[in-house]
Amino acid sequence: MDSDTLSGVVTSPPYYNAKSYSQWPNIYCYLYDMYNIFAEVYRTLKDGAVLLFNIFDYFDNENNIVLSAMGNKRMILGAYMIDIFERIGFTVCRNVIWNKGEIQGNRSFNQGNLTPYYQAPLNCWEHILILSKGEKAQKFENIESCVENIRPVIKMIHGKNVLGHDAPYPQEIPELLVKNMDAEDIVLDPFLGSGTTSIVANRHGITSVGIEKSEDYYHLCQEKIKQRTIFQLSFDQFGLT
Repeated sequence: MDSDTLSGVVTSPPYYNAKSYSQWPNIYCYLYDMYNIFAEVYRTLKDGAVLLFNIFDYFDNENNIVLSAMGNKRMILGAYMIDIFERIGFTVCRNVIWNKGEIQGNRSFNQGNLTPYYQAPLNCWEHILILSKGEKAQKFENIESCVENIRPVIKMIHGKNVLGHDAPYPQEIPELLVKNMDAEDIVLDPFLGSGTTSIVANRHGITSVGIEKSEDYYHLCQEKIKQRTIFQLSFDQFGLT
């Protein structure tokens, strides 16, 4: 992709070893990949472009020194990524806190252990880091630090994943960026997942570029985007929004 092409990026990367599809030998390999991916993202962004980056600090093992369960600890992925972004050249602007409210289940509570074991916190919130290439463009000035109360996507019904993706994010997250973009802008999601960013971009008439490594998720993206397009066309026929 040519340099200075994109006006914005919004994404939620695979969190280090949090899901079966996101496995790295250790935290260093994960951060190495994140650095190289977002160095390319930086190159392709225009001056003033904004990146919204969704990440969570969760409980896991860095696998760098202690390889047993005793190595489990709080993984400060947000802080690691802020350091990486600054090394690349991004300006760290703000941080939106995504408050999920009551989460779907208690499967991670205390990692299944009774006291006096470490009390592992529930995943009730996540970061949405606001970054820019150079000084943030005027049209993005209203994207500021705040607490966004956004319900997570309900994917598990009667023990079955009805969506087809393990970690979808809600449309309200890409909406924070896309609603401020102009018709000629292009938005990128380098970890497209279930296609949410492109679905939101299509609704606003914004061109999107999505990258998805998994062939299964690539086909899922196609299906979800097509379904949403057909749904929107049906609404348009009746003058509805």
